[in-house]
Amino acid sequence: MPENKELPGEFQQNFKFGEIKGVVKEIKAIIQFYKTYATSGLKMTLATVVHVEDSSYRRIGARMLILEDGRWVGGISGGCLEGDALLHAKKVMRKGESKVVTYDTRDRDAHQIGVGLGCEGRIDVFLQPVSESLMEVLEQCLYLRESLVLVTPFQGSRAGDLPFFAGVVEPLGKQSKVVQEGADKVLYETIEPNLHLVIVGDNYDVYPMLSICREMGWEITLVGKQRKLKKEGLEGVGQVVALEEIGGISVDPYTAVLSMAHDYATDLEVLRHFSSEPIGYLGLLGPRKRFERMIGELGWSEESVQSVHNPMGLHLGASTPEEIAVSVVAEVIRVFRGGDGKSLKYKQEPIHKRN
Repeated sequence: MPENKELPGEFQQNFKFGEIKGVVKEIKAIIQFYKTYATSGLKMTLATVVHVEDSSYRRIGARMLILEDGRWVGGISGGCLEGDALLHAKKVMRKGESKVVTYDTRDRDAHQIGVGLGCEGRIDVFLQPVSESLMEVLEQCLYLRESLVLVTPFQGSRAGDLPFFAGVVEPLGKQSKVVQEGADKVLYETIEPNLHLVIVGDNYDVYPMLSICREMGWEITLVGKQRKLKKEGLEGVGQVVALEEIGGISVDPYTAVLSMAHDYATDLEVLRHFSSEPIGYLGLLGPRKRFERMIGELGWSEESVQSVHNPMGLHLGASTPEEIAVSVVAEVIRVFRGGDGKSLKYKQEPIHKRN
């Protein structure tokens, strides 16, 4: 984290609050968009989903940044609410005052925004004028490697105050929630760090994996031989390191290591090194019989074996490198997001559980 973005010591603990995850890519795009037009003289509004009831395409913490001329980045729905949000955003820019807009798409009234577009839920959106200070707070989310609780007052006398970071709020349980504090409504939102993918391999099948991970907005470290890699396939890769240098790769619980080397000695070295690291996912390609041989060579316990995903990926019937990449990325998402990997058509309860 840059020196001018460093947070107070109390924020360096490992927060275990909330289930809002995967929003860092959107925040990064918003920050980049803001910096591009910060000196243009155009007014801006930040729209944030602060409350959801029943079904909604986007969840709490979804954001969009709107320019005075109608351009925007991010999103608060699947496309059915953005147009109306633009109109409200212009009013916020004109008056310089924050406001909350409620979209209740459960209403069958033909004049209600969102009816017939598949939402079937209530969504509260907080719109606030953009300032440099607001963007600086939001940008801090990009530099953290552990969870944070972001507190945003959005209704009442404190509406429009700068968001700030706070510690664990145990009584609220595991979900981000709106809390009534006197006459004010405040959003307590968990921000999870961006996933860091360490991909080991330099064969042709790494490129579909790199492409999908890049689209996800994840941070990517590629381990392989520079001479074997095609430059045109390395867009979005943060760094390329040799296998001998894996000891210098910084990892944490939000890191996934994928070994795609197709080489026994390389896979063995990856297992030997990363099995003792505090990472969230460790997987390798190849048959179970080959992995069992490695287990014997490493002298691993049953507990150590269970922590490795081999063969990695979900059982989708994948056969091509592109399909296999989808299978592996799907499993990484399942592990970090806590899903069960089953078809949603058989899920009786809401997709996003609430306490």
